[in-house]
Amino acid sequence: MKKISLVLMAAGFFALQGCSNGGITPGSSSSSSSGSTSSSSSSGTSSSSSSSSSSASTTSSSSSSTTSSSSSSSSSSSSSSSGTVGNPVNGKTLIQGTLCASCHTDNNDGTFAAALPLPGAAFDVNELDYANQAALAAYITDEMPYNNASACIGSCADDIAAYLWSYKNGSSSSSSSSSSSTSSSSSSSSSSSSSSGTGSSGGIAEAKSFVNEINTLSRSLNFNSNAVYNLGSMLEGADASAYEAFAAEVSGSKIFGTTQTPKALIGSEVSNVLNGLAKAGEHFAAVLIKHVAQSELLPVPAGITGTLETPPAQGVGTSARYFHIYKIDQTINVCSGAAASCDVHVVMDMEVVTTGAPTGSGAESLVQFPKAVFNITKLSASNSHVALEVAAGARVLAADSIWAKADISADDKLQGVQAELLGLATALDVTISDVQSKAALKANVAGGWTSLIIDLDTSAENTTLDLLDLAGVTLEGTLSVSNADGDELKGEFEAGAAIVGTGPFTYVFGKELEKVGEDASNFLGLDASATYSSVVGGATLFTGNLEGGRASNESLSLEKFSVQHGGNTYLITGEFSEEGEILALDTTDPVSGARVVVTTTGGVTTGTVTSGGTQLGTIAKNDAGKLIITYTDGSEQAL
Repeated sequence: MKKISLVLMAAGFFALQGCSNGGITPGSSSSSSSGSTSSSSSSGTSSSSSSSSSSASTTSSSSSSTTSSSSSSSSSSSSSSSGTVGNPVNGKTLIQGTLCASCHTDNNDGTFAAALPLPGAAFDVNELDYANQAALAAYITDEMPYNNASACIGSCADDIAAYLWSYKNGSSSSSSSSSSSTSSSSSSSSSSSSSSGTGSSGGIAEAKSFVNEINTLSRSLNFNSNAVYNLGSMLEGADASAYEAFAAEVSGSKIFGTTQTPKALIGSEVSNVLNGLAKAGEHFAAVLIKHVAQSELLPVPAGITGTLETPPAQGVGTSARYFHIYKIDQTINVCSGAAASCDVHVVMDMEVVTTGAPTGSGAESLVQFPKAVFNITKLSASNSHVALEVAAGARVLAADSIWAKADISADDKLQGVQAELLGLATALDVTISDVQSKAALKANVAGGWTSLIIDLDTSAENTTLDLLDLAGVTLEGTLSVSNADGDELKGEFEAGAAIVGTGPFTYVFGKELEKVGEDASNFLGLDASATYSSVVGGATLFTGNLEGGRASNESLSLEKFSVQHGGNTYLITGEFSEEGEILALDTTDPVSGARVVVTTTGGVTTGTVTSGGTQLGTIAKNDAGKLIITYTDGSEQAL
C-alpha cells in the first residue's frame, strides 16, 4: 500500500515510483518457475484467503514465540554449517512487511504465493538453487527488492536469507510441525477471544483477506516496469489467467522494458528511437535560432543533414505570416551497439508559422517568436524493432508568445535558459508499435497553459529550475496498449496544475528532489482524474476510476480510487505523504463489511480494523516505521 498515491504525480518534477516487485529466483530457477506463474497467480487469492485463515491460528502471540524459536534454532544449525550470519526472526518480519510482501505472500511453511503475476514471485525455498545461505544473501543484496535492490543490503539481506534458509534441508517440516502444534493453542485463544466479544476468528480471517485485497489493489497504481501487469493485479481465476496472458504478450514486446536488464517501464529500443528524434529536434532548434538571431547561440550538431527553408512572408504589416520549414530524412546513429537498435531512421517535415517576424540578438543571446504555430506534416522515427509515428496534421504547439534567453559560457557551452511561454496549446496523436509482434502503445494528448515562466540553470552538478509563474495548466487525453488481436488496456485522463498561494519556487534535481520556497500555503498544486478498463477476448475484465492531487507541499490526496471487478466495487479514499506513506485511509470491504480506517494526528498515525460494531484490530507503526495491524487474536499483518 506504501506507494498507492504516486500515480497522481504525472509531472516532471515528481518522478513516479514503483513497488518492490519481482522474483526471488534467479537464473534457471527463475525460468523453471515462470512456467507455473500463471497457475500460482490465478490461485493466489484463494490460497491467500485460506492461508490468512490459518495465519490467524499460527501467528498468535503464544505460537509466534514457538515458531520463531523453531526457525531460530534450525537457522542456527544451517548458519553454522554455511558459516553465515543473520537473524531469522527479524527476517520473517522483513519478508512479511511491505519490503517483500508486495510480490511474495509468505505461507509460513517455506513456500510463497505470488502476490503479483511475475516469474519467481511464487517459490518454494527447498527448490532454490543456491549452494548455501551466503549465496542466497548475496543474491538478495544484488537483486531484491526488484527495481530497488539498494533497499535491502547488509543485515537486511542476511536476516531474510536466514529466515528462508531455516526452511531448507528438511527444517521446514519441523516448522510445519511446530505450526501444527501451536494451532490448537491459538485456536483456544481465538475461541476465548470470540466469547469475550473482541472479534471472531472468522471475522479476522475475512479482514485479513480484505487487507490482502487492499495491498493488491495498491499495486495497480504503481506505474513501474510491470505497469501492465500491475493494473490487473486484483483479478482472480479465469479473468486473471486471461489478463496475465495479455499482459505477458504486450509487456514482452520491445515497447516495454519488462524483459530487459535492468528492467524499465519504457524499453531501450523506444529510448533509442526517441533519442534519434531528440537529435533531429536539437538540430532543428539550433539552425532555427541561428537563422533568427543571426548567431549560433546553440551549437549546431555535426553530422545531421536537416535543412531549413524560409519562403517569402505572406501578407503585410502586423498580419504578415512568416514561415520556417524544417525537413530531414536521415538514419542517425544514436549509440554504440548493434545497428538494428542504434541506427534510427528519422523523417521530419515541420513548419513554424509566426504572425509577425521573429526577432533575435546574438549579442544578447535571446530570441522571440510572436504568435507562433508548430505544425507537423510528417514525423516518424524507427529502428529495426520499434516504430514511432505522429499523426499528420498534428499541432505540436501553438503559442501567443515565446521568449527565450540563453546563458552561454565563454567556451560556447549552454549554461542555462530563461524562457516565457504564454498562451500555449498542444495536440498530439502518437503511436509506438513493435515491428514484429504488432503490439502498440497509443497516446492522444491535448491541452496547454496560460503562462509558464522558468529559469533553468544547468551550470552546476545538480540542475536547478526556478518556477516563476505557472497558470492555467490543463491536459486531457487517452493512453492505451493493445496486441494484434485487439485486446486492449485503455485509460482516459484529465490533469491540471497551478501555483497555490504565491511563488516563486526552486526545484533542485539531485539524488532527491529538493523543493525550495514551498510551504503548507504556497506550493505547486496538481490535480488529476482518470478512468481505465481492460477488454480481453471481447470481455471487459475490470474498470477503474481515480481522482486526486497534491493536497499540500508534503502530501497527496486520494479523493476516490475505485475498481470494479467480479461484480464488486472497491472504494478507497485517503491522504499520503509524497514518499507514499499513509496519512489517512478509509475503505470498506463490499463483501464482508470489514472496514480499515487510518488517521494521523500530531504526526502520529494510528487506525482500526472493524466489522459492524466489533473491533478486530488496531493499526500503528512498528520500530521500522511500517504500518502493522495487530488483531485481537494477537496475529499481525502489514498494511
